[in-house]
Amino acid sequence: MRLSSSQQTIEAIGSGVETLNVCIAAFNASDLTKCAPIGLSLEAWATILGMSTLAVLSLILRGFRLSFLGFTKFVSKAATQVRTLMFGSNEYPALCRAVWPLMEDNRRIFEDFGPKSGANHDYVRFDQTLWKASKNKIVENNRVIAELIRTGAKKIPTEDKISFDRWLSHIDAFEAHVENEAVDYRHNQFPKEVVDIVSRHA
Repeated sequence: MRLSSSQQTIEAIGSGVETLNVCIAAFNASDLTKCAPIGLSLEAWATILGMSTLAVLSLILRGFRLSFLGFTKFVSKAATQVRTLMFGSNEYPALCRAVWPLMEDNRRIFEDFGPKSGANHDYVRFDQTLWKASKNKIVENNRVIAELIRTGAKKIPTEDKISFDRWLSHIDAFEAHVENEAVDYRHNQFPKEVVDIVSRHA
């Protein structure tokens, strides 16, 4: 007698339940040789179980990795904040390196063409034609320096801020003097200590 499709389905389900019960009993008895469920060999089931275990371990490790990365980012941020408080921002040297070549160019111009240029410090250059022509280049360099200082103001350690502020005042006063020679900028001379400050951090 031929079974209908519904009867075949019911028998298949019953067989599957029976096989599952056999496997559970075999597992409890620690003897999986009695179980080859749903037509798969023990080797196949061992592979499935192994892959499932690896997948679970992978998820666990991924969660641990994300937690660890979050922790390391927190530690790194905290260390950066502590370093900034103790030693100043690590971006401060970058600021100094940016202004250093502009400072050196200004020094060269001043020493070669300035009113007191020359080997003898008491010497005063009366013909200041070259100096007047070169001052515009210093003004140009100074504008870049001032922009760098103002943009990176938060990078400057507290102990150096006064010197950088004096430098900005000198830059403003010197440009005003270049535009109008009647402007007296003697009280806003270049703060020489910034040369040492910048060279130490550049």
